[in-house]
Amino acid sequence: MQRSLDLRLKDFVPVPAGLQTANSSVAASIDVRLADLFHHYWRDAHYQAVPSPNPIAQWYISLLTPDAAFRFRGPSVGTHKEPRIAHHNLLGKAFCRWFLSAHCGITYFAHMEHVLKGTIDPMFGSIQVTRVGAGDTPDYLCAENAQTLCLAEAKGTAASISFTNAEFGRWRQQFDRVEFRDANGVLRVLKGYIVATRFVSEDHSENVRSALYAEDPRTRGDVSLNVQQEEGFHLARATIAGHYGVVLDKLRLPLLATALRQGTTLPADLPIRMAIWECLVAPVQQSLFVGGYFDPPDWPAGQWPYFDFVERVASRLCLSAVGLTFFGLEIGAFQTIRNASLSGRATLSDVTPLRFEAVAPTELSVFRDGTILGPVDFFRFREIQEF
Repeated sequence: MQRSLDLRLKDFVPVPAGLQTANSSVAASIDVRLADLFHHYWRDAHYQAVPSPNPIAQWYISLLTPDAAFRFRGPSVGTHKEPRIAHHNLLGKAFCRWFLSAHCGITYFAHMEHVLKGTIDPMFGSIQVTRVGAGDTPDYLCAENAQTLCLAEAKGTAASISFTNAEFGRWRQQFDRVEFRDANGVLRVLKGYIVATRFVSEDHSENVRSALYAEDPRTRGDVSLNVQQEEGFHLARATIAGHYGVVLDKLRLPLLATALRQGTTLPADLPIRMAIWECLVAPVQQSLFVGGYFDPPDWPAGQWPYFDFVERVASRLCLSAVGLTFFGLEIGAFQTIRNASLSGRATLSDVTPLRFEAVAPTELSVFRDGTILGPVDFFRFREIQEF
């Protein structure tokens, strides 16, 4: 299931291949796969909240019109100004993450707030990251892998957007409020993205469409930050650590998440036991994942353990009952993270993005970072394994 938005780009050289038409011009519109969009939403907006019941099958779908355009029913989401602004902001972040992941090769996202506050222990080598001046900074420090870094600012609004209006100019200024300096005090330049999404509803004219505006600015500086050198490696690995810290929180592994964020190591004689599951459908059929499932919110916690639930024919008699949602991390990525908790963040350079070509079923969302979200029926429990 997908929806369409208008697309506007500025300063993209070259234009990503997936955003070009047959004659190499910028596409007028862009399709967003809702399963992936709401996977990003849930990952970014919630800590350990249980999906209710499945963010990729039901979250927001009932609030959108049934046609191909991304348009909210009625006056928009929320009953009045404050909740609408909040929902638009959160959805703006989801669209930003989705766009950068789907079209710009970005795999890992760490919140700049956590970087600046030290929630993610810097361990940046000779690079000092600081806030300069009052006001907002970009939302994310991002990485494609351990050799690439960038910043990203996300916006979501119901107001009209253009690259020339004053609001967009204020968003650009946020990139001037964070600095990256080396051991000699030289201000380093870091590539950045602004991704702003304008949302429309049935209250707007049919000629007005939701639209995504993306710009490719840079931070102030004298010399580009060289991630190929050791100084950049530290920063890239810290970004990957922050990204997977959120994943580990959702897998109910707070100790491992904290060690990863702080850059500390855990005792080797403190094993971690996790359930291993096999995916039964493309694009990652037969791949193994560490993870578990969420009980539907209307069930008492643990009332129907999965291993009993699938054996009970009676459970299939009520066809209106909601299904169980699985969340997991590809076993190779998990093993690399576990190794980092034993020997340090240097091993995070070995994280290999998950590669897949086939299109996933509508209900399933799988990302290059190795995370997967979908109906538990698409998975088979294999064993409990000790790491």
